Amino acid sequence: MDNRLLDINGPLDDRRPEEGERLLLMALEIAFRQDSFGENPRTCKSYNITPKGLVLSWWGNDQSWQACPGNLSAKDCLPFALAYLRSDKAKDCELAQWERNADHDGHNSHGWRVYVEKWGHVGDCSTALCAVKPCFMWHGK
Repeated sequence: MDNRLLDINGPLDDRRPEEGERLLLMALEIAFRQDSFGENPRTCKSYNITPKGLVLSWWGNDQSWQACPGNLSAKDCLPFALAYLRSDKAKDCELAQWERNADHDGHNSHGWRVYVEKWGHVGDCSTALCAVKPCFMWHGK
């Protein structure tokens, strides 16, 4: 599907980590199903860590991409995505205005975002299932 849209964020909070992980899995499952036809969702065959986040792909891509150890389901990718989000490498990710640690009359907590850009791509990757990146969740008063 050429006009695939996906943009979901959620918490990655130490107070209730199971809730953020459950929601992240649901977001990954949606991403893996969006461009599949029939009953079987796509699987992740390669990944790349870019300034846009951890990009998961259903294709092998070129040598700049890392091959996955088999065809990974959304559930298989959950621990990998969580490890990325909690790593120092995630701190290199570019955050857009609505993802930053904004100064406002409330508080912020760590979170995640699962998304694709226009045409269902992420950057120049046309075979992206999605990208996973850190973001801040804004909580008002």
